[in-house]
Amino acid sequence: MSANINNIPLNPVLDKTYEILEHVIAAVSKVCPDVFIHFGGDEVVRSCWKQDARITQWMQKRGWTDYDELVGYFVSRLEPIYRKYRKTMVAWEELLLSYGNHHPLAKGTVVQAWRSKQSLGQIIGSGYHALLSSGWYLDKQKPGNSTFYLWGDTWESFYANDPTAGMGFTREQESRLLGGEAAIWGEHVDATNIETRVFPRVLGTAERLWSQASNTQNVDQARERLIFARCHVLVRRDIQAFPIRPDYCDAVERHY
Repeated sequence: MSANINNIPLNPVLDKTYEILEHVIAAVSKVCPDVFIHFGGDEVVRSCWKQDARITQWMQKRGWTDYDELVGYFVSRLEPIYRKYRKTMVAWEELLLSYGNHHPLAKGTVVQAWRSKQSLGQIIGSGYHALLSSGWYLDKQKPGNSTFYLWGDTWESFYANDPTAGMGFTREQESRLLGGEAAIWGEHVDATNIETRVFPRVLGTAERLWSQASNTQNVDQARERLIFARCHVLVRRDIQAFPIRPDYCDAVERHY
């Protein structure tokens, strides 16, 4: 049995699939004025397609043998739909780096790198706008190259993750890096711990993305800002933020 088999993909050979998708995109467009829609595209499980005789027959009629071609075909059918509603696709890196040879992504697509900064380099080097998530996964105890004594201390790795450092981007290439996104997998979080996992660690990512490139990554100075923000911004709003260090916070005292 293939791994990740519970992630069943849509059937890309049915016209009905695209009719439903258009209804979804139309509904989303009415309530969300944003130009961007994230269509995913990571970790597509092709084994379900291989087990469907109808899909196999459909491919055989076209002389296709590589199930990865179905991903490209799906994107080609999806593209005119979201363009009709004047939306821009955001997609995970696989749609470009793994399946893009079967159907090149529209140049306006924003591609999100999650596996590595090398992926980010490939995306920008291919002429696409990019987002970075690699190095900013909040579910990881070791998001970067350092191991920390406390879970909360990992904010330092997020803060140190400069998207452009060592990448050799030209100024024009850097302009295609739109920003980044901190992410968290939900398997081991629920209402009892999600706030302590996310806050204030996510502020390390915010510090990096919202700081000038000339910022020298002074961790000690950033720590003082996070301590203040944790107490006077987060805790005062009843967010159960992880303490950056043993410290007095009068907002905590008022809650008990």
